[in-house]
Amino acid sequence: MTDNSKDYHQNLAVELTNDVLTNIAPSDPVLTNCSEVSAIIEPLKPNKALGHDQFSNKILKIVAKIPCFLDLLTNIFNAFLKIDYFTETWKISHVLELPKPNKDPTSTANYRSITLLSSLSKVYENIILNSLLSHAKDKQIIISQQMGFQKQGSKGLPVSPHLGQVGRTNKS
Repeated sequence: MTDNSKDYHQNLAVELTNDVLTNIAPSDPVLTNCSEVSAIIEPLKPNKALGHDQFSNKILKIVAKIPCFLDLLTNIFNAFLKIDYFTETWKISHVLELPKPNKDPTSTANYRSITLLSSLSKVYENIILNSLLSHAKDKQIIISQQMGFQKQGSKGLPVSPHLGQVGRTNKS
């Protein structure tokens, strides 16, 4: 890479960063509601292993169907959002090493790690994620060409602009 090209890319990165930062202003937290909390809890798999708090998805799904408990959970999440708080106990994880099937269990390379997290922390993280994605969409921070880690879209879209070139030969 030439010095001019390097300078151009560095300046472009600084310009884009400044542009994004000017679109981000301190604001009141975006609070959640019962329907969002319920929508996050509903698809949780009931028989997943328990996190540090021993609070199961199965119990969480049952509790979420009781209006007063759903209101209580929503109020707790909103209180945390208002003060930018994430409780330390929800940050605790248990890491388990599971042997890969049909592999030599004496080799450490033949194990995979899984991390057990609190069910409540997963719900709270999804509330925060929804808020961040909504903000990024509203402020047009995520470009339309972004394909990875998006709910909508197709895996085939990144190659679609190039389909017209498939099969062409270079005739000179």
